[in-house]
Amino acid sequence: MSVSLEIDGWRLARSTEDDFDELMTWFDDEHAVNAWGGPKFRFPFDRRTFLEDSHWPDMATFCLYNENNVMCAFGQFYERGSRINLARLIAHPHMRGQGIGRRLVTMLMTISADLLDLD
Repeated sequence: MSVSLEIDGWRLARSTEDDFDELMTWFDDEHAVNAWGGPKFRFPFDRRTFLEDSHWPDMATFCLYNENNVMCAFGQFYERGSRINLARLIAHPHMRGQGIGRRLVTMLMTISADLLDLD
């Protein structure tokens, strides 16, 4: 099932395996990976370990694209205790400070409430 949300030219869509090729370039060092993925996230990584450690496709995994279809952010969510939990949120390193993270969280919360049938 293809799930997406579009607001003001920005599109939140389920990530594909190919999105991870771009996402992997956003991390320069082990500290950055651990801050984002936690201490069990392997570094150095390759495509296989990155996909495994990010739990794709076992988690609801989304990318945020701007009006030019450029991947600007990434995030995941899951349900625990009848609550929506966000995980592994990140904005493109060269696009930080522009409100993209806020847009990502807002759109993830909108789509997750619908997909998980939670408030």
